[in-house]
Amino acid sequence: MLRCVLLLSRGFAGGVGRTVKKPPEPPRPPRPPRITLISSDNSVSILDKAEAENIAKIKRFKLVKIEDYDAQTRRPVYKLMSPSEYLKEEMQKRSEKKADKNKSTIKGRKVLPIATKIGDNDLQTRINNLKRWLDKNYEVKVIINGDKENTEKSAKIFTKVTGECPPECNIQQKVVKGGDIKFVVCPQPRSETKASDDASQSGQHKNTSDESNKS
Repeated sequence: MLRCVLLLSRGFAGGVGRTVKKPPEPPRPPRPPRITLISSDNSVSILDKAEAENIAKIKRFKLVKIEDYDAQTRRPVYKLMSPSEYLKEEMQKRSEKKADKNKSTIKGRKVLPIATKIGDNDLQTRINNLKRWLDKNYEVKVIINGDKENTEKSAKIFTKVTGECPPECNIQQKVVKGGDIKFVVCPQPRSETKASDDASQSGQHKNTSDESNKS
């Protein structure tokens, strides 16, 4: 009996001063990402992205990201756009993208051989190929293979080809040897080239119309 009392007293004495460990707290759920929202009236607010998406859905607007990261606020920036505003924005982006393509450097070089024995229809086909390559920002090396006994034919083809090139193009590296003529046609930005083609085509149509009226 005495032994049991001693064991119990020792147990109570050993428990004094012990700290009971608390169970670990459950991890906090991640905070929804916050964004800077520019409304249609240009007012600025800070809210969760999910809330902004809900507002856009209710108003039937587009939620468009206009900046990935704002260094000052350290948040992405979004804007609410009406369908008409969104369409205008997309058209502007396409226009800027097209302008960037127009400013691109020369893509490469094409070679266009032409024999002086070529027929008029085939020659026109070659010239159309030349203009198509120039429109795609390729420079074209033209090689006119002729007879040294008849250099006039080569010169006539040279005049025909260069005369139908857009006026903004540059004719470079012209070499005449016997009846052969070699030269390089370098393109200009596609927007300018296209404008020149349109002007040239309109002039051709006008001339055709005038001739038909005379007849």
